Amino acid sequence: MSSPPQWIAHLVESVCQKIQLLDEESPIGCHYFEIDDAYEVSVFISSTEVVGGPNDGQRIAARFIVDVIELIEVFDVIDSMTWQSQIVDETDEVGPHFSVSGIYAGKTVWLRILGETPEQFSPGRIEEFHEHRFINIWEDPA
Repeated sequence: MSSPPQWIAHLVESVCQKIQLLDEESPIGCHYFEIDDAYEVSVFISSTEVVGGPNDGQRIAARFIVDVIELIEVFDVIDSMTWQSQIVDETDEVGPHFSVSGIYAGKTVWLRILGETPEQFSPGRIEEFHEHRFINIWEDPA
């Protein structure tokens, strides 16, 4: 995959600064695309896959907090903010998320911070149960 445009890298970096991880340092993923002169940018904290032990293969969602007041200050203009608490229906690939729509660096952006890593992405880190260690397998998104 090609590198994101510089302004998206800056946006994601700014967003990541507003996220406080409550677990070991989990990598953060980003997915973006342009549609009709607007950009959809999704940020998500990696899930962890357990390797070995009684929970082998289990995916564990990361725990984190988002400072919403600081997050909205990243945008030049805010058009809307929403919180989706659960999956809406069987076609919903995103699930629970907080979203902000607005203008950033002159671009129309729909930012979503997802509650969990989407199923189409592999976990960004593993926990080696018997070795008592975590291994990050994703790189930085920006």
